[in-house]
Amino acid sequence: MSRYISLVAAVSVLGLIACCSADGDGVKPITAVLDANWRSSPLLLEISEFAASESNASFWSFVDAAVDASIASDKDEYDDGIAILKASLSQLDFDLLRFALSVRFHSPAVQSFQQVAEEHLHDSSAKSCETFATVNGKDYCSVSDLKTALDTATTDGESESTSLYDFDHVYPFTSGAPVTAVVYGRLGTASLREFHALLKPQAKAGAVRYVLRHYVQRDVLEARDPLRMSGYGVELAIKSTEYKAVDDSAVKESDAGSPSMGKDDEDEVEGFLFGVLKKRFPEEHENLRKLRTHLVEGTNEMAPLKVWQLQDLSYQASQRILSSEPTDALRVMRDISQNIPMLARSLSKTRVPREVRSEITSNQKILANYGVDAGSSVFFINGMLLRLDAMDPFRLIALLKSEAKAMHGLSSIGITGDDLQRTLAISVHPTQGGKYGVDMRGDAVQYINNVEGDQEYASFTPYLQQMLYGVPEGHLRRIRKNIFNVIFCVNPVEEQSIRLLRGAQKMLSDLTPVRMGLLFVAGGGGEVDAKQHAGAALTRVYKYVQSNQGGRSALKWLIDFYDSNELPFDASAIYKKVVSEFGEDDAEELFAIDAAEDKMRRLGNRFYQRKGLGAVPRLVINGQIFEVPAGKDVRKSVIEACEGMSQQLQQQIYMGEINDWTNLEERFYTQDNIKKRYNEFVFSKDATVISLTSPLPDASLPSTKLQDDQLTARTVASLRYAHTSDKDSDARVISAFVATDLTLPHGQSMVAAALKQAQRDVHLRATFVHHPSSEASRGAFIAKAVTATLQSQTPSVAAQSIASLMEPGAEKAREEETDFVALAKAVVGFNAAAFETALASTDEHLSLQAQFSQQVLGLVGDQSAVVANGKVLGPLTADSVFVADDFLLLQEFDMAQYATKLQSEMKSVALPELEDGETESHVRSNLMMKAVSALRTLPQRQRYTGLGLKSQHSAMHLETGSGQFSYEIMAIIDPLTESAQRLAPLLQVLQNVTSVDITVFMNPKSKLSELPVKRFYRYVLEPSMEFTKTGSACTSVAAVFSDLPDSILLTLKMDVPQPWMVEVVRSAYDLDNIRLADVEQAVVSTFQLIAIVMEGHCSDIETGSPTRGLQFILGTPSLPDRVDTIVMANMGYFQLKANPGAWGLRLRSGRSQDIFQIEKTSGAEVIKSDDRALVIVNDFNGKFIEVSVRKRPGKEQEDVLEGGGEEEKTGFWGNVLGTGDENYEAETDEVINVFSIASGHLYERFLRIMMLSVVKKTKTPVKFWFLQNFLSPQFKDFIPHMAKEYGFQYELVQYKWPHWLHRQTEKQRIIWGYKILFLDVLFPLNVKRIIYVDADQTVRSDLKELMDMDLEGAPYAYTPFCNSRPEMDGFRFWKSGYWASHLSGLPYHISALYVVDLKRFRRLAAGDRLRGQYQGLSQDPNSLANLDQDLPNNMIHQVRIKSLPQEWLWCETWCSNSTKPNAKTIDLCNNPQTKEPKLSAAMRIIPEWSSYDQEVRSLQDQIDGAPLPPADTPAAGSQGHSHDEF
Repeated sequence: MSRYISLVAAVSVLGLIACCSADGDGVKPITAVLDANWRSSPLLLEISEFAASESNASFWSFVDAAVDASIASDKDEYDDGIAILKASLSQLDFDLLRFALSVRFHSPAVQSFQQVAEEHLHDSSAKSCETFATVNGKDYCSVSDLKTALDTATTDGESESTSLYDFDHVYPFTSGAPVTAVVYGRLGTASLREFHALLKPQAKAGAVRYVLRHYVQRDVLEARDPLRMSGYGVELAIKSTEYKAVDDSAVKESDAGSPSMGKDDEDEVEGFLFGVLKKRFPEEHENLRKLRTHLVEGTNEMAPLKVWQLQDLSYQASQRILSSEPTDALRVMRDISQNIPMLARSLSKTRVPREVRSEITSNQKILANYGVDAGSSVFFINGMLLRLDAMDPFRLIALLKSEAKAMHGLSSIGITGDDLQRTLAISVHPTQGGKYGVDMRGDAVQYINNVEGDQEYASFTPYLQQMLYGVPEGHLRRIRKNIFNVIFCVNPVEEQSIRLLRGAQKMLSDLTPVRMGLLFVAGGGGEVDAKQHAGAALTRVYKYVQSNQGGRSALKWLIDFYDSNELPFDASAIYKKVVSEFGEDDAEELFAIDAAEDKMRRLGNRFYQRKGLGAVPRLVINGQIFEVPAGKDVRKSVIEACEGMSQQLQQQIYMGEINDWTNLEERFYTQDNIKKRYNEFVFSKDATVISLTSPLPDASLPSTKLQDDQLTARTVASLRYAHTSDKDSDARVISAFVATDLTLPHGQSMVAAALKQAQRDVHLRATFVHHPSSEASRGAFIAKAVTATLQSQTPSVAAQSIASLMEPGAEKAREEETDFVALAKAVVGFNAAAFETALASTDEHLSLQAQFSQQVLGLVGDQSAVVANGKVLGPLTADSVFVADDFLLLQEFDMAQYATKLQSEMKSVALPELEDGETESHVRSNLMMKAVSALRTLPQRQRYTGLGLKSQHSAMHLETGSGQFSYEIMAIIDPLTESAQRLAPLLQVLQNVTSVDITVFMNPKSKLSELPVKRFYRYVLEPSMEFTKTGSACTSVAAVFSDLPDSILLTLKMDVPQPWMVEVVRSAYDLDNIRLADVEQAVVSTFQLIAIVMEGHCSDIETGSPTRGLQFILGTPSLPDRVDTIVMANMGYFQLKANPGAWGLRLRSGRSQDIFQIEKTSGAEVIKSDDRALVIVNDFNGKFIEVSVRKRPGKEQEDVLEGGGEEEKTGFWGNVLGTGDENYEAETDEVINVFSIASGHLYERFLRIMMLSVVKKTKTPVKFWFLQNFLSPQFKDFIPHMAKEYGFQYELVQYKWPHWLHRQTEKQRIIWGYKILFLDVLFPLNVKRIIYVDADQTVRSDLKELMDMDLEGAPYAYTPFCNSRPEMDGFRFWKSGYWASHLSGLPYHISALYVVDLKRFRRLAAGDRLRGQYQGLSQDPNSLANLDQDLPNNMIHQVRIKSLPQEWLWCETWCSNSTKPNAKTIDLCNNPQTKEPKLSAAMRIIPEWSSYDQEVRSLQDQIDGAPLPPADTPAAGSQGHSHDEF
């Protein structure tokens, strides 16, 4: 209390304080907000989507209650919605619901329905309806009309009915209804309530398939505010003022906005809690503000620190956090990390105790073993290591939801507390990422060469170290080692196998450095007549020639035979050829039934079958299995596969794990990922998983009305198992359901195979689910017998009895009860009476099993599946059913993967009290089965537990929540990093959102020589929604920077999730150059989420190669060509801009569509339809899709990059969000295409003058291309007027920096990257040549000369740096050192102006080469200092540069005055000697610049209707501040 009394006394003298603070009365925060480009969606609809994410049943249960909810205000919707859902959610899920609503997690899902509805209404008369329904292609706005339509509806109109999407909400169990009714409406409206009341009873009766889509009338929606976003960061980077680059034009203050006070104003400053004080002393509000300003300004010193003051700064920041109150620690960490530039001096005075330093040092030694260096920051949730740069609230919510589901599942079966966390740490996913192989050692493989021993390879180097050196593309390193063992598994009479054999022959003749072997899989049984079996005949001939002349000759004999014969081969013709070449006696001996050479065929067949490799041909390299697509060059495929393996080999050689004495074959085939047998289903990482932990449904519910999880729970509870022992202590860790038709031979063979493994191993138990493939098999006796036996006998007796039933000769027992009982009685312990009782009740079991196999497993026809601890292996066809070796592989694989560890962990879990008839073995086996099924639903990430870090002095432990369980969060953090700036607020929100157990370990870096973070940062994220007094959702969610020093120059940049594309839409001030001393009021900027990026890869399905140059279009039925893009050669990457909704992806008309067709697509929620794919965007995380295309018949030799330029102008380049020239004509050589980039008001001013100079000097029509990413709202508003005034065309293009390409963080370098890295994909194919001109250039000549210039085969042309001003020699870095050596006499070129032959550029894959080189060099912070120049100059020997005549770029810094009269362009290069500001340099150096400037300003006056101040009048922000040149 005394503290507050003292404060009151202090307030009384605030007048004096105000006198001491010149700007004490001025509050000038910098505020940034982000809106989506759609309206705020009703909260009730978002809550319904959360319910839908739980289950379809949850959604419809919510709808039943929500139709009566209030929608009078956002607050009413929020309160009613969460009240409805709360009863059905766990506490963790309820917490996530509130968090999801605060970040509007489900708004894109709601908006996707809105887009679908508006597309539907495009030509509909139902636009005026609040709610309407579609039946058989017709819309109905009244319930009475809909009722009439349903009463008379038939299925005749189904083909015209609305298509359904994967994300549609379909009323349960109505898929077979004769008519579909799709309702569009808003929950809470009276009209929807009426439609629902009509349709629900009919849907329950199975008469109507009832589909509900969210829809809000357009006029109602337009009245709502744009969706205010959160879940992003904003940075204010401190800029260099070495060069002045600030515009002197006055800011229109009316556009500046008003101050937006955020929560910074409520934080503690120097011990005072101003938020609390303002509540207690409201009458002193203004004086408290002045006091706070005074205190802040007294502590926020920005004077540079000495190096000795910086050295310990990270430790000192850590200590400041550790010494704070636990309840306040995360806030302190947030404030320090986000404001470090102005808190550094205060922190430098902090003393760090010795015990803190010692413990941090000890921990860092442990962390080094995990690859975590001092100064690094990492983040774990429940042991999962998460990438901080890729983590945002939207991905985090999805992850937490999956974790909560798994924790609930484990808890529901009795695994809680420490047992739960240890169980979560068990990884049940394939550790090799699905890349498993098979051990191919054996006599069946016939090697035809030996790189280590054959004389042909004698010239190769014997040293493995050669692997560490480069090699030309398309070649392997010539090392005399069997590094790559390539085995061709072939049938010698099969077309694709012959293609592989021809490839092997070519590789032999080319001396490709791989060891090759052949495995003949010629088919046939035991003994075959080779005179009737061509495969056996050719296999024998190969063996014969190999034995006598060697493998090379044997392969040549086969190739010669193929050259002179056509498929299908005649065995008798082969015999005749052998007779003619080797004589009749040898031929007869070779073709005899018992010929010794036939052993190779039989051996090959058995070996191949034992390895489980499936259909031939197969290519196996070092145990890894590959397929060679039809039409693709075999040698190229082999080399590509070997290159893919080379990186791991290089690493092992570099680390000394492999040396010249290593037995490479032994090493390759004994790796953990190489197994004795291969089965793609067992190894699959993408298999369907069914949860086995759902609670049992009410017994009164008929099985036909059960949801999938309910049906699974009831089925699993009814199953009994067969295994080898009846000992109660023998719990089985692997439970396998074999779902198959027990009446079919392949089904019976699977049962026998499963029992064989279950009877010989103590880890596996098996049960059988009858999947009837026909009505006749539904109630077959064999199915009843198997089910009744499992239900009535002990596991071991059941195993023996069913195994005897599957044996040959037991046909009658499989059909008649008496025969089966007689057979089963031979098994010791068989209880016939119990069997008879169980047999009488099998119909219910079989009905349940049939429904389960069809509804949950999705089996159709005679398909089968194996469900192993919830993982569905299948569907299996009759040709791919599991044999005993597959069940053995499954058991060994799971035991090695997780089962052994799980078995050990489960021993400590207490079992519930056993019910009548239950055994401990059965209950504990069920426990392990269900635990694994729960774990399988978790993301496939490695988990870490017990790192052994000490936490007494250098860590803080924070717990919140009192639920049954919590998320375990561990953060290892250096508070003075950009990662900490994001992580601290994220942890703070999680602490407030849900039940978490947080431990934060400090990991500071010592001996700092500079401030590690030179930016201020805010992360916009709130733990829950807030509402105004009127009940509206608050729109004050913003990044607010208050109390920043006035004197520093700042640049604002958004830090958003990777899929988001944002741009500024409102800002009066230059966000590149903010100095608070020069502004009159708050700096307010509004950004907009203009698109959610869809990314993908595209490849030719035949060759597997990226389809570079292929163009895709994304659109809707009403706007089919909304955006388009070009495919890169880099991984076939492409990107498209989308928004929530359903989008059609197709090939662009022209050469892309003429040559290719879409063959298949894969990716989240991608649906293929004819020659297009339907892509659903319904979340903030974007979409990633993979597209496979195939060349059309007759187009196999054509290339989309040949003869381009015919495509029409559409989409991405024609209508980017409504900007640009709508009256585009097909591109011709008579259009001069000029590309430029500008950011900041000064450079946009330069840009306008550059454009004017181009238009005035160029007689040919001009089209300008601008990168929209960095342009200000003022420039985007002005450019259409200027285009109209001067008669030029323009386009605004956009591209999102790809996620896989190393990111730049500094805005300047990002802009440089855009200048050079994406030239091949920024412009459509019909743009043949582009001229890049820097914004600060003035053009003095006709650019037509550059458009017509012969580039002599080079893809681009640059101007060399001038050498004619000798006083600058000391600054010409390219004259010595690395550059002088690298260029070898070639000039170093400047990037201020260059010409690109886009057709040649794409043909040479120059863009892909530049990106590849950039990716390698940019990892080193000391490389590519001038990225846009250094990169092309560094690549000059790979991507040739033509040097333009020197007069095409003159700048005073480097060029002599005597050469200026010849200058065709003048560039305002920075002068490192004078540091002259560019604005004054422009007026001094370029006589016409001022007149151009005044001309543009006059046009601006006309547009604004008010004159601007004269060009030489300074304005806000003009004094002494600038930044580096582009």
